[in-house]
Amino acid sequence: MSDPHKRLGAKLREAREYLGLSQQEAADHLKLHRPAVSEIEAGNRRVGAVELAKLAEFYQRPVDWFVGVSTATMRVVELPGFGKLSA
Repeated sequence: MSDPHKRLGAKLREAREYLGLSQQEAADHLKLHRPAVSEIEAGNRRVGAVELAKLAEFYQRPVDWFVGVSTATMRVVELPGFGKLSA
């Protein structure tokens, strides 16, 4: 699966199902319409950073679990004038 929105949607669905929640239960808690949850899980609706943070908190997972980024794989680089930055 190369589409990042579809990968994110699949991870969100996996987390929701792991908790035994229906799309309607998730939608009610997150104050979304059920079709919005369906569209997110299908990868047809984009999720902003704040919304992803709310989803991650609700599904009891770190944000990096959903996006496939691990802080263990990050490296620190030093750029002139900027100091050390994570890359």
